[in-house]
This record gives sequence, C-alpha cells and structure tokens, in this order.
Amino acid sequence: MAGPNDDGVCRDSGDATTAPGDFPTLPVVVSLLAALQPDTPDSFDQVLALARCEPCLAIDLLQQAGRHDPPESGYLDSLETALSRIGVAGIRALIDRPTNVVFSPGTDAQKLLWLHSLQVATASELLAERTPGGGVSPQTARLAGLVHDLGRFVSYRDDPLAPDRVDAFGYQTPDALQAAERYSSTPDHAALGEQVGAQLGLPPLLLQVIGGHHGASPPAPGTRAARLIELVRIADTISLHCMQGDRSQLNQVAAIVERVTAVPMLEHYPALLQDLPSIAERTVELAFADFERLRIGRTRYHDLCDA
Repeated sequence: MAGPNDDGVCRDSGDATTAPGDFPTLPVVVSLLAALQPDTPDSFDQVLALARCEPCLAIDLLQQAGRHDPPESGYLDSLETALSRIGVAGIRALIDRPTNVVFSPGTDAQKLLWLHSLQVATASELLAERTPGGGVSPQTARLAGLVHDLGRFVSYRDDPLAPDRVDAFGYQTPDALQAAERYSSTPDHAALGEQVGAQLGLPPLLLQVIGGHHGASPPAPGTRAARLIELVRIADTISLHCMQGDRSQLNQVAAIVERVTAVPMLEHYPALLQDLPSIAERTVELAFADFERLRIGRTRYHDLCDA
C-alpha cells in the first residue's frame, strides 16, 4: 500500500476508483482487524468496543448484517444485533475484505468529524436513558447518533479537504452547518447520506435519521423514527455547542437547544431541559475517552477544554 498523500489518504496503488461501500478506514481499524482471532471468546467484544466509537466500521457491520437479514426486518437497530447476526463468519469477512482507502485525518476539521459523531452518539444514548417510555433503546440511539452524518464521511472520502472548507465558515448550529456546505459547494450531507445509505441497504429507520436529522421530510409524529430523530437533533445541537470549547458555558446548553431545536420531546419531557447541562458535561467526558481509542491525535477542541 502506498504512503499517505498530502491530504492524509493512502490508496492501494492498483485501485484508482472507490466503490460506494468503501468508507474512510482508520489505521486503528486495520490494525485491530489484522490482529483479531475471530474464534476467540473476546472477538465480539473487541469489534463491538471499536465499532461503538467508529462510524465507518459501524457502517461496515451493518452492511455485513444486511446480507444475512433484509433491512426491512427491523432487526438491525443496534451494533449488538448486527454483530450477533454476522457471527464469526461475518467477522472473518471483515478481516479478509480488501481495504482500499485508509485515512489518517491530519487537520482539526477532519478529526472533528469523528469527535462530533462520538458526541452525538454519546448524547443520544444518554438522552434515551433519560426518556424512559420513549420507545427508543439507548443502543439504537447510540447507533443512530454515530452514523447520522454518513454524508459528511462520504464527502470526506471523495474530497478529503471538504471538511476544511466547511469548517472555515465557523458554524455553531446545525442550520449553520448546512449553510456552510452550500457556501463551500459541498453536497448537503443529509441528502447525500440518505442516498448512499439506501444504496448500501441500510435499515429504513437509520435512513430516516440520516436524511431527516436536519428537519427534511419528517416522519409521522409519535412514531419511533420521529422520536429517534428528535433525540439525534437534540444531541447534534448539544455537540455543536460543546464544540465551542468553553466548558464553563455548558450551563447555557438548555437555552440553546430550546432555541434552535424545537422538538415535541422537550414538551413531553419538560424535566429534560434541566438535565441537559449534566448530559453535555458527561458527553464531553465520554466522547473524549472514546476518541482516544481511535488514535488520531488531539484537536483544537482538546486544547480549548484544557485551557
């Protein structure tokens, strides 16, 4: 395999094109899978632990599981379920598959794709735990948060400097992120993610989250998909507020969420607003810990939080 280009990408020398199902693969994923012994008792836990932190590996698992069960079956609503479906044979297939595109994110904007996904996954999971009776399990909420920005990873795969152009606009809300994409001539990540996710055969529930987490084509109110999208939208806003770096301002997150993320869930669970500062603080801590598993280094956000 060739060494990394200036944009931090390694491509197999004999492969000039990227298949729709090829996603940015971090070196840590290559290392783990290369060393894994799929017949050992802890192989499931090792893959699950990394997949809970790595959106592109999670997508790989869902694709593998979709070959065992049709996505319409509704079974693929958590990483635990996906791994149990593919079993040892599926883990072997992950190990043996060719890895055409290995990415070593070099800029803050590139690294923050992963950190943001981790924050949204973590916050979604915590929100699901705080809203019992909402019909969404914490495992499903984490998976949805983890892969919600599939379209941004597709853009990064196809144009490694796309995150940097978007980041240059300094967006602070989900709507501002979409505006930054338009200004930088980057595809709308929600629409792109839903389109690619459908090509990959991802479960309809996740497709609705990927395509609808910025408010497009909302599902019927009260449905499981609608509740899941609400969780992810709140988590998305929490993450972007956290990304401003001043942890002393996390007490303002409730007002920010209420202002920019008007969702019925906040009406059904009014006490949730009081919990948002503690959820934001816990999100920062847990996402940082999970980010270390990816071994892609620090970001400016780390420096801001340390200041």
